[in-house]
Amino acid sequence: MKTHCYLVLIICISVLTNNNTLGQRPPNMELLFSRLDKYKALPVKTYEADSVITTVLGRLCWEYRLIDMDSAGYYCDEALRIAEGIKYERGIALIYTQTAAVCRQKGEFQKALDFHTKALDIWKSFQKNNPGYYYSVVISDEARTLNNMGIIYDQLGENIKAMDLFYKALKIDESRGNKDGAANKLGGIGNVFLRQKQYDKALDYYFQVLKIDETVANRVRMAECYSNMGFAYWKKNDRNRAME
Repeated sequence: MKTHCYLVLIICISVLTNNNTLGQRPPNMELLFSRLDKYKALPVKTYEADSVITTVLGRLCWEYRLIDMDSAGYYCDEALRIAEGIKYERGIALIYTQTAAVCRQKGEFQKALDFHTKALDIWKSFQKNNPGYYYSVVISDEARTLNNMGIIYDQLGENIKAMDLFYKALKIDESRGNKDGAANKLGGIGNVFLRQKQYDKALDYYFQVLKIDETVANRVRMAECYSNMGFAYWKKNDRNRAME
């Protein structure tokens, strides 16, 4: 849903990067570091404590992916090492997806897809071996992984693969009544049609996103959606609608 918001993103990355080079931790990370220190200081290591440490390291990897690739990679590697050591399968898969996000940010799209595929294999193993846990927790992780793979294929111009993955992810979210997740997938499908210059189809999906966002109040996504719709109307030579 961020097709035409690159300038804002670049400015935000620049600001965050400047803060990081001064040795300052972004404020939103202080809580993560505090929690990490707390669990690392525990005198007795337990599965639960190491699971929390893995989760926090994964979050740090995610937060750093836009401002410091080396730090992001370090935290992902540490999280994966601990998760593998305690055989925390869901944690391993989640770290794979976070590592994939770092790879994607670096433009290493095939590596990103490889990590997502590894995560997808773990999600499928849960479906086979622990269906109760899969349908209560992991199925949402699978939908996000499919969606992220769709985004990468869209970036690579492989529209058929991207669309197939978006529809699979959408089907999962709709089956679970996950409106917010479904809106993300509908937006992804709209973006594919936009890049294919199928503007009417793109607009149809963007209108579906807006309908959902009126109920879930996702203002950021609504703004992105209106931006994409404006671009579609402009390309259709409907200047009045584009300027609304």
